[in-house]
Amino acid sequence: MRAFLCLSLLVLTAGCATSSGGPVFRLRPAPDPATGTPAKRFTGTAGVTVDTQSHDLGFSIVARPSSWYVAPEVGFTIASDSDRASEIFAGGRVAARLTELPIEVYVNGGYSYVDGIPSPAAPAPPVDDTSSSYYAGVGAQIFLGDQEGAFIGVGFRFVGHDDLSSEEESEAQLSIGWAW
Repeated sequence: MRAFLCLSLLVLTAGCATSSGGPVFRLRPAPDPATGTPAKRFTGTAGVTVDTQSHDLGFSIVARPSSWYVAPEVGFTIASDSDRASEIFAGGRVAARLTELPIEVYVNGGYSYVDGIPSPAAPAPPVDDTSSSYYAGVGAQIFLGDQEGAFIGVGFRFVGHDDLSSEEESEAQLSIGWAW
């Protein structure tokens, strides 16, 4: 939870200035100096994620018009073994790119749907093996080269499927992908 609050604070400081007078973070792509309009019409990322605890494999895509602050995100996770569930999620992400380094930090959240939790092996009636809930997370991505192209990232997520377990599930994730 502390990591979530710290990264949230970083995103909120987007108006701070660097020693050169420019902003430390940029919530949208830099405008073209000649016209003042965004240099790109759309921005986004597509990446593959691995949960560090369960080794579940996921895929997500985040894309938005350059004029938006919040980017829609969708994705799915495939369970690494039969004792775990697969997940589909959709939500939003607010990302801030550092202006002087190839790093982006983000805060995200939304709706999570889990399917495939195994039912107990008891002679009782079948148990519903689906659940829907929220997710919230923070993370950072380091771009390899320019701020377009390949990236590697780390993230931390809370998923609140309380009807399937007695407490929130937290996930540390590693990701690789492509940004445009």
